Amino acid sequence: MTSLATTPTCSSPPSDGITSLTFHKTTLLSSSWDGTIRLYQSSPSSSSSTTSSSSPKESVPCQATINVEDSPILDACFGESSYHDDAGPDSLPPVYTGSLDGNLFEVSVSDGKKKLIGSHEPSTSNSNSNSISCVGYAGSGIVITAGWDHKLKIWDMQNPQSQPQTFPLPGKAFSMSVSVATGQILVGTSGRRLVIFRVGRAGSGSGSTPSCEQMQDRESTLKYQTRVVRWLGDGGGECCERA
Repeated sequence: MTSLATTPTCSSPPSDGITSLTFHKTTLLSSSWDGTIRLYQSSPSSSSSTTSSSSPKESVPCQATINVEDSPILDACFGESSYHDDAGPDSLPPVYTGSLDGNLFEVSVSDGKKKLIGSHEPSTSNSNSNSISCVGYAGSGIVITAGWDHKLKIWDMQNPQSQPQTFPLPGKAFSMSVSVATGQILVGTSGRRLVIFRVGRAGSGSGSTPSCEQMQDRESTLKYQTRVVRWLGDGGGECCERA
């Protein structure tokens, strides 16, 4: 059994708090309040359960550090390489980031190039009311964002110039989980609300557009505010964590 004393640590950590962690195969993606994303390449030996307690502590190297913007990055996710003509068979998919300033960026991992996809609209009364707190990928070139502006947006990467579809949320989005298998989106908001949407494509081919409908809006059974929500397995169940 691996002990904490020999658990691998990541080199070159962010200079500020980590806001999200997600894997693509053996590549770990982290986002941070310092406005960067970092990529770490783990190896099978790094997670081996046969590591001896007397073995020296390993360090997982940082493959890339990309400065996305000056604003803190609140969430990040991997997309899909098949929607990029220059993507090779072994290349990492693009990364999508959401920031405190309400910007959605697409970042090319191979060369660090960034492209602003769009933003959540700011409020005149609160400069951070449009912050994108949650970013997810639903497959088929569909990116989902949810934010403190009480809105969920559907972005079509097959037609990146198109305007996003916008749906109201009952409160600030604190956490979101997207099941690619079922096309279901689970959002935990302020007011202890849990909202479920279903997203997909209406038709097939490059001319098809994303379709989305709200399935549920209910109060959480947890006594206190829900902070983390996740689909279980293929989306057949859900897990919630309170504050």
